Amino acid sequence: MPTFVDSDEEEEEESWQEWQEDNIDVEQTRVVCLFCEETADHAAPLLGHIKNVHNFDILGVIEKEKLDVYERVQMINYIRKENYNARCFVCGKADLGSLQKLRQHYADNDHLSKGLPDKSVWCTEENLVPIFDNDHLTWMLESYIDEREVSTQIEETTTVFGNIREYLLKQSEVNSVEGVIAEDLPELHDGALADFNLYESLK
Repeated sequence: MPTFVDSDEEEEEESWQEWQEDNIDVEQTRVVCLFCEETADHAAPLLGHIKNVHNFDILGVIEKEKLDVYERVQMINYIRKENYNARCFVCGKADLGSLQKLRQHYADNDHLSKGLPDKSVWCTEENLVPIFDNDHLTWMLESYIDEREVSTQIEETTTVFGNIREYLLKQSEVNSVEGVIAEDLPELHDGALADFNLYESLK
């Protein structure tokens, strides 16, 4: 016989799943957290939320595992699917039965800080397909990564030009002669053209 606790957990799980489906809308571009109901307009604040609140560093995992674009999509879809089904995506524990117990399992075992399981578990063709048709996290994540790479390239280029300028200035100081200013031109006195008769004879 189901208890009131079981009933409450089932109701919470069903309402959360319905909320996810309803709130990932075609006309919206908000991204939904992998682990709770938090949403954001852009990937950056949501990635910060996932890292700071849930202790799962998506960008850190991508960098550590050197995931390409397809593997990043598979990772997001795999985690989303496992959470939707109240299964631990880290250890595979499948008898939790509710989202509430899954969250408690994550907290008790500090699973989210451990990263991903072996690639053979989640790096599959099946996980190239999102569980929700309008899950914006995958493409927004790619856009954010592209923006970061462009920003990094600009910073590196600016740094290189700054270093070159500083080097040239130092070389100029080293090669300078005391008392001589590069912009100074020698004064011309009694030039040939100053002789009017000579000037006329050259016409």
